[in-house]
Amino acid sequence: MVSGQQLCDLAESYVEALNKGGIPVIETAWEYMQSSELENAYRNTLEFHKKELNSRILPSLPSPEEKVIDNLKLLKTESLNNFTTHTLGDINNTKNQKYLQKLKAEFHLGKVQTKKKNTEIIIKACQNILDQLLSSVKQKLSQGSYPSLNDLQADLKNMQK
Repeated sequence: MVSGQQLCDLAESYVEALNKGGIPVIETAWEYMQSSELENAYRNTLEFHKKELNSRILPSLPSPEEKVIDNLKLLKTESLNNFTTHTLGDINNTKNQKYLQKLKAEFHLGKVQTKKKNTEIIIKACQNILDQLLSSVKQKLSQGSYPSLNDLQADLKNMQK
């Protein structure tokens, strides 16, 4: 289906060809329109993907890695559906496939970065918990409050529970 704007662009390319004394080539005009829509679909899909990543997935971190991966797969599917519904012509043609590959590469990069950020947040949270748990032990050690190694080991065992 061709939108009103696309029809105007197509008519404009025909008029331009006629004004230059040429004959409008329907296939060339269609390819131009298709390429233009493909570029728009690519940009819009990237924008959609980044917006959804920032609003839905990143705020849910930290999360178990499986959940992060599942959410990223769902977002990738939604984004690719967004792309295919906004392209003209056969989605399997060479140009469309090149843009699909570019999108998949961008999505993969986002996946790697999101997993890394999730891991960093988890590590920082674990370090904070460990620091809190060990602060009383550190304080007792610095004050010489442990009369024996057994007392220190007993405190450490209590922390494990």
